[in-house]
Amino acid sequence: MLTVSPSIAPEIYRIAPGFRALSIYVKAAPVLNPDIGETALREACAAVLASEPAWAESHLAAWADVFQKFGAKPKRTPCSADALRKRVLRDETMPALDPIVDLYNAVSLRYAVPVGGENISAYQVWLWQREQSLLIPSKRVKRPLNILHKARLSGVMIPA
Repeated sequence: MLTVSPSIAPEIYRIAPGFRALSIYVKAAPVLNPDIGETALREACAAVLASEPAWAESHLAAWADVFQKFGAKPKRTPCSADALRKRVLRDETMPALDPIVDLYNAVSLRYAVPVGGENISAYQVWLWQREQSLLIPSKRVKRPLNILHKARLSGVMIPA
């Protein structure tokens, strides 16, 4: 079984010392109520349209500030929570995609935090040092050495 131990890279910590991350690993959990995600998403969209939570805009502005420090352009590539929120404000709703995706999008909208999911079985492990491993999506590896170099600088996981 593959074990993943996410960590915050020192380069990231220097830029954003208050950053915290939470990882939850779920293995083959059946969706018992397929409507729960769509319901949560609909309620989260209603909350956004009601300007909830009240602190969301200032919180997302702080995310944009950190994104700029990373070298990203937050207007072009905002954090996922900001992008979702803008989409809901523009369209007044968000279509349901999948119960799991809908749930993490709902959490992201409700609490103005980026939340996402990954299919860990879509990754393969490349060892580059004795005690470190790099997870690379098996379908998109064209130049693994370039990816390895970039990954050493940016962290442990590269999403598929």
